[in-house]
Amino acid sequence: YRRALRGAPRPVSPKPTPAGPAPTKTTNALICDAPICVPLRILLVLVMVGNCGLLISSNIAYAAQVRLRLQFALRDVGSETIWVDTDSKFSLAESVAELWHAKSYVLAILIALLSGAWPYFELL
Repeated sequence: YRRALRGAPRPVSPKPTPAGPAPTKTTNALICDAPICVPLRILLVLVMVGNCGLLISSNIAYAAQVRLRLQFALRDVGSETIWVDTDSKFSLAESVAELWHAKSYVLAILIALLSGAWPYFELL
């Protein structure tokens, strides 16, 4: 295949014409160069700051709570339901702290980076 292509003449491509100014080495953020009005730029920044606030609150707040419901069916009396509060609540910050105190450093770092820090880096 290559031998057949060696003797064939190569097609001549036209010279590229510059479409605009040459790119500079420094680039600005899209928020500064985008062709949108200033109020929309401000709104975009506010939405991103609000998103960071929601992420912070979700990482600090309790993600789950364990409660136990016992339901007894008695012949003569009927059914009885008892709620037992196990006082077990989970959050990302508490889980990472507990893993760190248990000397499970690799798992604590993985959870902190992938669940805690990665969503913030995605916003950048």
